Amino acid sequence: MNPWLDFSAEVATTSPNIAIARKSQFFTCNLLYGMKEK
Repeated sequence: MNPWLDFSAEVATTSPNIAIARKSQFFTCNLLYGMKEK
């Protein structure tokens, strides 16, 4: 499993504001995917 995804998933579950956490996780996943493609 990707450690970055584990980290963002942990942040999403521990964050008091899940909506913002999920947006951050979605952004992080897209950012990492874009970096991997390049």
